[in-house]
Amino acid sequence: MGWFDKVTTGFKKFANKDNVEATTIAGVYVAMADGSIQPEEKERIVNIVSAMPQFEGFNRGDIIGFVDKWLRIIVVLTLVSLTIVVY
Repeated sequence: MGWFDKVTTGFKKFANKDNVEATTIAGVYVAMADGSIQPEEKERIVNIVSAMPQFEGFNRGDIIGFVDKWLRIIVVLTLVSLTIVVY
C-alpha cells in the first residue's frame, strides 16, 4: 500500500467515523431491545456494518471496538436510569 492509499484510507476513516458509530449504535439498540445482546447479534452487527461499502476504511476490529464501547455506555445509562427511577 502506497502513501496515497494510506492517506486516502485515513481520510475515509476520519470522514465516516460519526456515520459508522451511528450505524453501530442503531444496531446495538435494536439488538438490546429484548434487554440483552447475544454474541450472535453482536457478530451480525459487525458483519453488516463491515460489509457496507461506505465504511470500507474500517476493519472488523474498529467496528467491534465501537460495538463494545456503546454496549458499555448503554448498560451504564440503563443502570443510572433505573437508579433514578427507584429513588
